[in-house]
Amino acid sequence: MDLTKEKSTKNYQHGKVILFILVIILCFALITSVSATDNTNSTEVGLSSSSNTYNVNSSLNTEEIQKVFDGAKSGDTINFTSKNYNNFSVVVDKKLNIISDSNSVLNTNSQLSTKAKSLGLGNSFGFYFTNSSSGCLLRGFTLNGNADYQIIVNGANNINIRNNTINGGREGGVLIENSTGSNLTGNKIMNSGRNGLDLYDTKDTIVKNNNISKNTRDGVYIHNADKLNLTYNDMLSNGRAGLDMEGSTSNCNFIHNHIQDNANNILINSHSHNDVIRENTITGAKYSSVYDDGSGNTGNGILFGDDYKSAGIRIYIGYNTIGFNSQFDAKNTMTQPVFTLGANYYITNDGEQAKAHLCPMLMGGELNWEKIKHLSLGFSKKGNQVYGLLYDDNGNVVTAGDFDMDDVSINGQSYGKASYVDGKAVIDADVDDGSEITVKSGSSTTTVIVKKSSENTDSTNTKKDDQSNTNPNNPNNSNNPSNSNNQGTGTSNQTGTGSGNGQGSGSGTNSNLNGTGIMSGESSGVSNGGSGQSGDNGAGSSSSSSGSADNGKAYEIATQKTSAGSAAQNRQWLAVAAIVALVLLFVVGYKRRNNDDDFD
Repeated sequence: MDLTKEKSTKNYQHGKVILFILVIILCFALITSVSATDNTNSTEVGLSSSSNTYNVNSSLNTEEIQKVFDGAKSGDTINFTSKNYNNFSVVVDKKLNIISDSNSVLNTNSQLSTKAKSLGLGNSFGFYFTNSSSGCLLRGFTLNGNADYQIIVNGANNINIRNNTINGGREGGVLIENSTGSNLTGNKIMNSGRNGLDLYDTKDTIVKNNNISKNTRDGVYIHNADKLNLTYNDMLSNGRAGLDMEGSTSNCNFIHNHIQDNANNILINSHSHNDVIRENTITGAKYSSVYDDGSGNTGNGILFGDDYKSAGIRIYIGYNTIGFNSQFDAKNTMTQPVFTLGANYYITNDGEQAKAHLCPMLMGGELNWEKIKHLSLGFSKKGNQVYGLLYDDNGNVVTAGDFDMDDVSINGQSYGKASYVDGKAVIDADVDDGSEITVKSGSSTTTVIVKKSSENTDSTNTKKDDQSNTNPNNPNNSNNPSNSNNQGTGTSNQTGTGSGNGQGSGSGTNSNLNGTGIMSGESSGVSNGGSGQSGDNGAGSSSSSSGSADNGKAYEIATQKTSAGSAAQNRQWLAVAAIVALVLLFVVGYKRRNNDDDFD
């Protein structure tokens, strides 16, 4: 009995040693696994590498930074952490998130980099996106310098360029060619040697909320575009045209832009099919001694070029605010067929005065002045406020481009300046019905009698709700302003007294703005700016009209650090829990063995 007990004790002691060794090995394995996981999130390039995020500082020269890009994997993030980088030029050939939260300044190189030469590229650049880089995100940079272009996108799809300042470029600021689904949002593009933004052979492109100003030639130059949505941009003080349409343009929407102080605000010189120019502010075009050939081809709000052709559904130009252009609000050559522009607001309520701003040879023949359509400014009171609204010829409330009122007087008393923004002008004044309001805008003066409001003027405009992709000039389109039998959209956007069929039956206002062709927002079915965007960084869940998920929306791994850290922390707690459990099992087993020995 004693011998058996002694052997049992020795076996148990050996078992304890083996179990203890196994516990140590398991703990080491768990800790090593967690540590390895923690080290894969982010490192400083030059010290060590990472699998997800590369933090690039300015101690690296451009060739070394190029090696970082070449060594990264598709889906990785390149994070620029320093303030200034010199002689910068990088080729991007995979899907990457290229970001700076420090507003890094990249001073671009006017010479081709080693990699650019190896690829046979001809123009110098800051960033060059090849056809293998679809889905990239570029955010948070300032690009300066004398490269030919600051950014070139060639053959890549769904490139998302957001919240950058792009300054200079001898040949242009941004060049995008042979691309589908690119998205430029929230950028400043200025001071280029030629055009601010060049779009060649593009499809499903979004250009939104950018300031494109003070470029030597055009603000935006388009050559062959399908389904371009250019909305809510400022195109100001460019040397030639704010917007230049060339080649072939189809299903393009130019909506809610401020196009001002260019030599010609809009040049239409393309074969156009189903394009829409609507609810823009088109003012202040100036004579240019550089580009004027003596025929008055500068200083126009809208200029039709010699190569303009209507290819199918003609271009629709309506509900814009046009005025103060030094030559004509709209001008054309004598070679085009006659057609009537849509209704626009010419910063005057005087139809005769509006006629004087249109070229008498517009669209190739003398216009029938009786058919010139224009919008009128009216005022109505509600409580202690006066609302300025725009009305069409039928008395329906409509929305046009924003404009300023230099001086507003009520019954001879000045109330200072006011602005028509987002579909209405609001003046804080308690006035009586029948009061006279005199508005001065530049050289135009308008006097209006105030009427009591019978509708909810607060809901007149729903500027950013439109998702339509149809030309309101199409007679088969329910958004055609001239089609009074069209079925509207009911009372979804206005609370007037009309029932929403065609032009509505409201008292002086339209209860279904969308039913009368006033499509009041962004356009062409684009949700939240479209491709490459989900929230602020363009996460992959956003839908696009073209392209697969692999080629689609850029996403920022850098923003996932929190979730990755949480996962690593969870694994740490799991490892600790496993160790504690093993120790408890060891202790319980040890006590049970002692109890068994005592029992024996």
